[in-house]
Amino acid sequence: MREHAAATSADERARLESSAESSVSEHAVAAATAKLSHAQDQLARAHAHASDLVRELTLERERSAELTRQLQRSEPERRDRDRFEIERLRAEVHSARTELETARFELETARRDASQARTELETARQDASQARTELETARTELETARRDASQARWHHEAVRTPQTTPYTGGSRYTSGLSPASSAAFSYGRADSPPQDLGELAAYTRREREKFEALNAAHQQRMQQLMGPELPLSPDVAPNANRHKLEALQRHFDESRQSAVSRRWQQPPSHAR
Repeated sequence: MREHAAATSADERARLESSAESSVSEHAVAAATAKLSHAQDQLARAHAHASDLVRELTLERERSAELTRQLQRSEPERRDRDRFEIERLRAEVHSARTELETARFELETARRDASQARTELETARQDASQARTELETARTELETARRDASQARWHHEAVRTPQTTPYTGGSRYTSGLSPASSAAFSYGRADSPPQDLGELAAYTRREREKFEALNAAHQQRMQQLMGPELPLSPDVAPNANRHKLEALQRHFDESRQSAVSRRWQQPPSHAR
């Protein structure tokens, strides 16, 4: 249950973090899109304003040329008034030129803003794509962690499942002995009990080394799955395998003593 709760908590944290990253990326894309649209609107307005100024400047030049021609043909008393009008028109032309330069500067600024907005939009899209990729990776890792945790729970349940033995009448943990090997150790002939104790010691040593290796590998895998901040379940503690080995050793000792007792206390016909 603890491993299931830990896996569920990891799932929830990964889902919340992935949702937050995806939401931030979507907001960034929306903001970049709005900025690009605003820059494009400014660029269009700047183009229109520059066109209007060019038309006005052309009209003013034509009017100035016409007034110059009229001044040359006008009478002397009108020359002063026409000269004043020409000066006014020249001032307006200068003002129009200044506005045109300002419009050109604004147009260039709008172009730079539009280019920057496009760059930001592309960056936001890449960030969103990366966030989606990370989300898929996190989901895949989470599914793998769930499968590994399920296999680990199944493994521990299988290891901890008691089995009834015909040797003592009680129950013990799975020893790993085949039925033939168990019979050879416990149900030999009554007048010939097991004599190969070296084989029994070698088997016990191999089982102890195997259990220690399995326990170390499983603890390392659980730490990779759950992280160092999550405590391991008591089911995977080293004491579990140590108790299993002790129970297995007691079973072998009882089987050997039982065989010796049958040899000296019962006739061979009854022992069979």
